[in-house]
Amino acid sequence: MQETERAAAADQRAGYVITHRDELERTGSWSLVRRSLDCKAFGLNLVEIPAGQSIPEHDETGRDQEEVFFVISGSPTLVIDGEDHAAPAGTFARIDPEHRRTVRNDVEVVACADPVEQPFMLGRHQLAVASEQTGRPDVDDRVVERSRP
Repeated sequence: MQETERAAAADQRAGYVITHRDELERTGSWSLVRRSLDCKAFGLNLVEIPAGQSIPEHDETGRDQEEVFFVISGSPTLVIDGEDHAAPAGTFARIDPEHRRTVRNDVEVVACADPVEQPFMLGRHQLAVASEQTGRPDVDDRVVERSRP
């Protein structure tokens, strides 16, 4: 979807934006929720993980932010510091910055997870500068906090 089409599809008013997941900006299997909603206080993306695939393993120490995952559909495996954790639809997980994590889909259907991020050491209303993240689509380089529930 082109930028002008996306802007037209979202209901943008002073102080709020409403859009449907089918109208979100995308890059690969990632739906860029933060960018599409113009969120500035926290990061939020949606990723669809095809069977047999995973998101890149990473930690958030470079950005000092905790990350929350919410599994919307499927039954992926959340891997934290090499340890597998079942994560069926409806699962929430909060992970401190220093832990390495990935979400792996070992089943035959697409799994959908919602990673949201918040600066760990900063207050919930403060902003941090987004930085590059190897292997994951960083939404932009504005002064925003990314990236995580």
